[in-house]
Amino acid sequence: MPKDLIHALLSTRVTAERIERKNGQHCCLVVHGESNGCAIVNSVELSLWESTTPMNGSMSMNAERVGRSKWELDTPALLVDLNLVDQNIATMATFFRKTGVGWRPHCKGLKVPALVHKEIAAGAIGATCAKLGEAEAMAAAGVKDILIANQVVGAIKVARLMKLLALADVMVAVDSLENTEELSAASHRASRHLRVLVELDVGMNGAGIQPGEPAVDLSRKLRDLPGLRYMGLMAWEGHCDRVADPTERKAACEYAMGLLLDSAELCRKAGLPVEIVSCGGTETFQFTARISGITEVQAGGGIFNDLHYASQDVRHPFALTVLSTVISRPTPTRIIVDVGRKSMSDGAAMPMPKDLNDLKLNACRPSMERSRCRNPAESQRSETNWNGSLVTAIPPSACMTRWLGSEAAIWKSFGRFSPAAR
Repeated sequence: MPKDLIHALLSTRVTAERIERKNGQHCCLVVHGESNGCAIVNSVELSLWESTTPMNGSMSMNAERVGRSKWELDTPALLVDLNLVDQNIATMATFFRKTGVGWRPHCKGLKVPALVHKEIAAGAIGATCAKLGEAEAMAAAGVKDILIANQVVGAIKVARLMKLLALADVMVAVDSLENTEELSAASHRASRHLRVLVELDVGMNGAGIQPGEPAVDLSRKLRDLPGLRYMGLMAWEGHCDRVADPTERKAACEYAMGLLLDSAELCRKAGLPVEIVSCGGTETFQFTARISGITEVQAGGGIFNDLHYASQDVRHPFALTVLSTVISRPTPTRIIVDVGRKSMSDGAAMPMPKDLNDLKLNACRPSMERSRCRNPAESQRSETNWNGSLVTAIPPSACMTRWLGSEAAIWKSFGRFSPAAR
């Protein structure tokens, strides 16, 4: 398929909606990973399908599987429920519209430009990326306003960044004068103007310059460098999600954002044009978006949701799951499924399997290639083997699980929702 046709399709809202109905059941689009770790939806109709090679070099989920029921896929399989994605996008877009804060969703866990286009169509002002490669993939698919919420350092990456500016209006984060001067020199040589945000450390103890006068000093020096356009400040309050109590977590967010907003006010008093004050993740967006002075929030993972976000009071339905097959039932209270850490994240919590028919299952305990699930209830110690049965599981981290998968099946149930476009 010609690239201009792909881009035209991606620029509309029908990318994942014009799926042929098959037997009145679930249909799917297949998404293959590119070498930079991102993904594209190859086509919108079966007759136009054109496959690309996944990151692992195989073609295990190819064009022949488009249009099948999700229950016909080989396992383990990464599933994205498009109905629930649309519902979650609408929920988040409505929330940010009501709070009056710009929504620039992070796509490090999405890696599908077609989904980012859906977010933009719903009201997002652009996209946030964690790395240069993600931004390149998004720009190639027609996303125009991109924040790389990270430092781009070194001659090779800076050269790639300059080429990217021909496709999109990009912002990057900086926290040192050396990197700022490197970007300025490259932008000046390329006759480009690069938008820049100064990143602050507001408690994560990671990247970022200290709040207050250090932030003002770097901002002042940045403003005077050729090839750069100073836009304001950004921070990530990710450390606040470690606070279990919601009231205390809200207070921790407000304190961290106070450091960011006080620095922004100091910059303005110094005559610096602070247009953007950016922050936020899915764990904290319900707090940060309501703080006066924040102009945009980067929460993105909420369109999938996962067990970690749910533990942070994100009440969205789970749109990303992993499909697995029961390969063993060695005892009446234990089943083994064919998904492990190579296909599904753990760490923040144990993956949570959905019930298998009437069999109540506890959290999975994954090893590398498989997981143990238990049903300890005495009343359910049936002798049914269950081998070959399919089990879906909710991962602790949708972002990490999406990263582990080089391909995904995006499916839609026509029984619950009507397609938005034909």
